[in-house]
Formats: sequence, structure tokens, C-alpha cells
Amino acid sequence: MAYEKTVLVIEDTKPLNKILCFDLKQAGFKTESAFNGKEGYEKAIEIKPDLILLDVNMPLMNGFEVCWKVKANLHIKDVPIIMLTGRSEDSDFREAKDSAANAYILKPYKQEILIERVKELLYIKD
Repeated sequence: MAYEKTVLVIEDTKPLNKILCFDLKQAGFKTESAFNGKEGYEKAIEIKPDLILLDVNMPLMNGFEVCWKVKANLHIKDVPIIMLTGRSEDSDFREAKDSAANAYILKPYKQEILIERVKELLYIKD
């Protein structure tokens, strides 16, 4: 099943970025990629994706900063954000919540759970 929804994958580890895009495409989504926070934020403004999948530890601008900037931008503030990270400290969860991330998924992740959360945040019922 194909959806007319675009997911922007902001992940600096190129092999993981490629895997995430592949998995999302297999699930029926269109994807766009960015490989650092600054590029990701600029691409989000440019394409206005339906959802952003966002790593935390990235060069130029970390995921929390990207999330804050997206949620402060009137043109893209309603785009849901899933943070996908290996950071599991309580302070990381709090910072994600404070930055208004819609979901926080730990790496290593289960593909089916990630796809389920994407569909849930995009109000897709199968």
C-alpha cells in the first residue's frame, strides 16, 4: 500500500539513514534524507514533510535543537517528530519532551514498532 506521505529522515550515519529510508519506502512512504541537523532543518522548511524521523547526536545541530527550531517555525510547527536515538538517560527523555517531540524511540529499534508509530502519528489506519 502506498501513502501520499513524506517522511524526512535526519540521521548522520549514512548506512542507517539508507536502511530507515528503505524500511519506510517498503511500508509505502516517500522519503527524503538529511545527514546533519542543519541540513535537516533547512530541508524540513523547504519540503514541509508529513513527519520527521530525527537522530539526536548529529553534527552542526543536534536533534534537540532541530526539534526546538521546527516547533518554533510557524510553517512546520505541526509536523510530528519521532526522535530515534541510543540516548536513554532520564534527562534525554525529559529534553525530548521539553522540545515537543511526539515520540522517542530507542536504538536498536524494532522496524515494525517504528513503522507503527509513524502510521499512528500520521493517522493512518490499516
